[in-house]
Amino acid sequence: MMKVHRGFTLVELLIVIGLLTILATVVVPNFASFQNQKSLDNAAFQLKGYFQSTQQKSISQDGGSQWGIYLATVAGGRDFYKIFYGASYLSGTVTDSVYLPPKIKFINPAQGFSKEIIFSKLIGIPSAPATTSLAISGSPSVCKTIVINAAGLISSVLCP
Repeated sequence: MMKVHRGFTLVELLIVIGLLTILATVVVPNFASFQNQKSLDNAAFQLKGYFQSTQQKSISQDGGSQWGIYLATVAGGRDFYKIFYGASYLSGTVTDSVYLPPKIKFINPAQGFSKEIIFSKLIGIPSAPATTSLAISGSPSVCKTIVINAAGLISSVLCP
């Protein structure tokens, strides 16, 4: 009578390990890219929400003042924005500070610069139309732009 051997041969195991290695080299970079894209989407969504909230606070004259957002880029550090009320960021009172996620940077304002957007009381019109863009660090072509037009309409779009 012949013995029946159960199990896998060494060749079969090597083939499976090889296929799993090939699969991992394809999936892992795509997952990291997907994760970065989600982080960018969330950061842009959150910033747009802060713009809208700040505009509403200015319309309702919360704290008896106009409200604004100060956007700043930090070379070698994490970019951030601050919510404030008052005539300007320098003379105003900061109520919130938000740092962008580690792999997300502002590309507008450019590195080393800042931008201040102030909404007028009662009507919520910005001091000037503004555009702000966020991108994945090292991939400036993968970005989201938030536009505030002269009438105060806030929208987000993909970068061109």
